[in-house]
Amino acid sequence: EFGSIEVKTFFLPFGSTPITPPPQSAPPTSSAPTTTCFKIEISFLFDSFPSETKWSISDEDSNPIVTAGPFDDWNYAGVFTQQTLCLPEGVYEFIVSDLSGDGICCSYGDGTYSLIYTAGGANDIIAEGGSFGDSDNVKFSIPYVPKSPTVSPAPTSSLVPTSKCYTVEVSLEFGQNPSESMWVVVEGDADGINNDDWIPVVVMESPSSYYNTLPSFTVDVQTFCLSEGEFTFFIVDDAGDGMGP
Repeated sequence: EFGSIEVKTFFLPFGSTPITPPPQSAPPTSSAPTTTCFKIEISFLFDSFPSETKWSISDEDSNPIVTAGPFDDWNYAGVFTQQTLCLPEGVYEFIVSDLSGDGICCSYGDGTYSLIYTAGGANDIIAEGGSFGDSDNVKFSIPYVPKSPTVSPAPTSSLVPTSKCYTVEVSLEFGQNPSESMWVVVEGDADGINNDDWIPVVVMESPSSYYNTLPSFTVDVQTFCLSEGEFTFFIVDDAGDGMGP
């Protein structure tokens, strides 16, 4: 029960703070990284109609890992956004789509996107574009090994994971109207929420339009992996009555 919005800032490993804690004889098991992850960077320069644009990254079984969009025209038209994800080893598919079928370039602005592997100081382009019609997609493996027209060099630091990631689970028990709810996790604290110029770095958000399809009183669980740092969880209810009955 929270009304229109509830905000919670947290740190990973869970329970840590920016202040260095005293030495411990052994780290608690709840703070242990669950797996190794490799960083990728997703960048978008939107055209004039971000409300037509969506993108997602799914695993090899087509289960969505992260989804984003459509975006608000007023806030995102012509805006550049960038976010970093940390993916465990595996095979993935990146898909970007445009509702009107004209991509994000070049009928209504010069929009572009890029997906870049940045683990271990690398800067390898996995995919980029803008003029793609209805959709564009690419399958890729993590750790990513770029294609080279020459003889492959010895392994470099780009295969070295940049960090560990920690599993975070978002569990929602809906009331009568799941479609009224949405949530988002952003990097850093919530100090900028009242600043009109604040552009949050979104690391995870509720699946677009997914809750519209859920029946009343459903329990939904979303699991993802975040690297060490400070994050803020926002949950919003359109009706302003929280998630109660």
